[in-house]
Amino acid sequence: MATIDRHMFVPEPFTSRAYEDCALPIGKGQTISQPYTVAFMTQVLGVKEGDRILEIGTGSGYQAAVLAAMGARVFSMERNLDLHGSARKMFDRLGYRVATKCGDGTVGWSEFAPFNGVMVTAGAPDIPSRYSVSWLMVESSSFLSATWSVNLSSLLQNAANSLTVGN
Repeated sequence: MATIDRHMFVPEPFTSRAYEDCALPIGKGQTISQPYTVAFMTQVLGVKEGDRILEIGTGSGYQAAVLAAMGARVFSMERNLDLHGSARKMFDRLGYRVATKCGDGTVGWSEFAPFNGVMVTAGAPDIPSRYSVSWLMVESSSFLSATWSVNLSSLLQNAANSLTVGN
């Protein structure tokens, strides 16, 4: 993470605060996650070079850039067209190889499945039934979930040995 210029992913009024350990607004009612959260989620997901990671909620693109810098093959979905376009331009400008799609992350990205991991950094009321999960990293207000309210022990007990998204 130290090699990623976080200020590049933060709007101008907040660049002076880009390296504080706090979430910052990025527009469209969204935020860039605090660095601790990004690091924690990345570590818990256990990302390795060459892993195929589906990220739901591109936002500013910071989390996807961190994953790409680690050597992961990142597939990132964002439902907001403006945020998607801004992140896509930033990836191109900074040279991050991240596949992006503007669309509903709850339906997954089946043309590129299976994934080694799924990281959800977007809000949703529940986990879509389409996801069969061996490990699902969900951003959090309580341990691992600011986006989906899930019983993680139940989720992990019911997890499959491999991750598939779609169909």
